[in-house]
Amino acid sequence: MFSVSLVVLAVIAYTELFYRQTLFDKSVQWIPVLQSRATTAEINWWKLYTDVGLVCIEAIPIGFTYLKPEQRRRCLYYVFTFVVITTIMNITKLSYADPRPYWVSPDVQAFKCSSTFGNPSGHSEMSMAMSLILWLDFQKSYP
Repeated sequence: MFSVSLVVLAVIAYTELFYRQTLFDKSVQWIPVLQSRATTAEINWWKLYTDVGLVCIEAIPIGFTYLKPEQRRRCLYYVFTFVVITTIMNITKLSYADPRPYWVSPDVQAFKCSSTFGNPSGHSEMSMAMSLILWLDFQKSYP
């Protein structure tokens, strides 16, 4: 099963070269259209949703395990994996070096955005990786 996963990952990585720029160009066209239709309440909801979601996936496992003395090893494991994921995220962002849409087009507004490179998405990488770590951890703990 692991070899199948590696093959699928290789196919995705290879084919990404063919659609990445096209997808980015379409995004730069469509983001201003979508932003012009968004209300202030929708924009504020999106900012809250992305920030709270990221904090939940990072802080809740670390916080809950820290509060229980018998779970401190698990807490250290989560902190360590968080640091590793953040390092991998920064390395991949630097290797891709994709600009954010608001860097390329003055029509795109940055409501609340990081000043680092845009892709791969840090929110997506962190939520996927922490979810996988939690799933693997509980698979081991509760057979």
